[in-house]
Amino acid sequence: MNQSTIKILVPIDFSDQSFSGLRQAKYIAQGRDVKIIALHVVRENMPPWNIFDESDKKMYVGKIHEKLRILSEAEKIKAEQFSTLVLFGKLCDTILLTSKETEADCIVMGTTAATNIKKKIIGSNALRIVAESDIPVITVKIGCETKNFNNLILPLDLAKETREKVPLAIRFAKLLGSTIKAVSFVSTSDEKVITNLKNQMALVVDFIASRETPCTGEVIQYSGKSRKQKMLNYSKENPGIILITTHQQPEIIGVLLGSFAADIVNGAKFPVMSIIPSGIIQYASKMPGIQ
Repeated sequence: MNQSTIKILVPIDFSDQSFSGLRQAKYIAQGRDVKIIALHVVRENMPPWNIFDESDKKMYVGKIHEKLRILSEAEKIKAEQFSTLVLFGKLCDTILLTSKETEADCIVMGTTAATNIKKKIIGSNALRIVAESDIPVITVKIGCETKNFNNLILPLDLAKETREKVPLAIRFAKLLGSTIKAVSFVSTSDEKVITNLKNQMALVVDFIASRETPCTGEVIQYSGKSRKQKMLNYSKENPGIILITTHQQPEIIGVLLGSFAADIVNGAKFPVMSIIPSGIIQYASKMPGIQ
């Protein structure tokens, strides 16, 4: 495999939301040097596995591989871009470990649009993957998959660290053929502050452009509407994919991901790529329902 090949890990439990994740991975892979790794996790302490004998287990695993293959054919994914894994263990632990062992570049997960407060933040299992993954996690709601990668939206808080975020944005923008739309929303009316932010944004745009990646940069003032709503509105006007960091409030990241990040993931009708900067201590969530 070429070293430039992007490897996408897609957990599949044969639910509608996992099909949504596979479909989004397919759209990313189409016409690109991308390999999709479909992972099904068997939880050994649950039926029917825990009542099978060895012969039944071998047959069951074979059937799962076949179901995954049939699913890829139904989605018209090229055989050379698709492989399957059937592994055993706790769901989230196995996904996270497999992402490292396969040297995946990102994880793509479909999510529900649940409004129940306990499930509001993208679902408990997806929450833990986003909160603990060392690699980017792309979440997409059922029905919100997209083939449109014209824009990679890069929200920047120019007063904070961007060294983790910008190089990743460049890599995926090159893969997807996207224009990076760097944007910062400010509520201040202080002209000196705004001028300083615009100067910083110009440096970011120049850096991205020097890497031969199309880029625009905007500093947008707002009042009244929340920063989240401004971001969602901006994304509707510039459809594509959005890259956010989830490092705000690291002491409760397993619960909230950071209020802005959680609001974007919950409110977005488009794929969201979440990353945690490597300098942040990852928090292991112990919420009920997380496996």
